[in-house]
Amino acid sequence: MKEKLGISMTAVRPLLWKVILLLVLTAAVQLFLGYRAAATISVGTMDFSQFLSRCHTGLVAMAGLLVLLVILALQGCQFSGHWVSGTLQRLPTGEGTITAVYGLTHLGFLVLYWAVEVFVTVALYWFYGKSLGFPLVVAAYTTPFFHSLLPLSDWLRLLLSVLWALALASCTASFGFFQRRGSFQISPLLVTAAGLYSFSASGDVGVEVLFSVVFLFFISWQVFWIRGEVKEHGKAED
Repeated sequence: MKEKLGISMTAVRPLLWKVILLLVLTAAVQLFLGYRAAATISVGTMDFSQFLSRCHTGLVAMAGLLVLLVILALQGCQFSGHWVSGTLQRLPTGEGTITAVYGLTHLGFLVLYWAVEVFVTVALYWFYGKSLGFPLVVAAYTTPFFHSLLPLSDWLRLLLSVLWALALASCTASFGFFQRRGSFQISPLLVTAAGLYSFSASGDVGVEVLFSVVFLFFISWQVFWIRGEVKEHGKAED
C-alpha cells in the first residue's frame, strides 16, 4: 500500500501545477467570455443554451480537455523527462501496477476538470440564466452542455460519462507504457473523438448505449493488453 501511495504521489507531483494552471486558465477564459456576454445581451433574447453557445463555453471546455489529455498521455513517455524505462525498472513494483496507479491518478485529474466545468457553468447560470426565471435544475435538464456535465436522473448518460472518463484515464495511462516499447497508440484519439461525438448526439438512446459498449471495450482492451505485455516481458527476462 505504501509503495502504491508513493508511486501515486510521484505521478501527481510533475503534473499538479500544469493541471492547476490549465484549469485556472480555462475557467478564467470561460468566465470572462460569459461575464462580457451577460453584460451586453438583453435578458430574454436567448435561452441559456444559446447563451453558452454565444460564450463559446463548450468550445473552450473541449480545448481545455484536449490539452489536459495531452499532458496526461505524455507522462511516462520515454521523452517526457520524468519517467524513463530505467527509472521504472528500479521501482519496487511491476510496470502493470505503475500503469494502473497512473490510470487512477489521471482519473482524479479528469474528475477535477469536470468539477471545475460544473462550477463555471453554475457561475454562468448566475450571470445570465437565473434572470430567465427557471431554477438551476431545469437548466441542467434543458441545456445540452450542462446536462452532459450533470445528467442528474439520466442514468444512461451518467453511465456513459463514467465509462468515458474511465476509458480516457486508461488510454492516457497506457500511452506511455506502449510508447516505451516503441508502439504509438491511437486509442486516446479514438476514445476522445468517440466521446465528443456521443455527447453531441444528446438524447439518442441508441448512440449512448453503443458508445457505452465502445468505452467498455477500450477499458477492457487496455487492461488485458497491458497484462499480456507485462507477462511476456517477464518471461523474456527469465
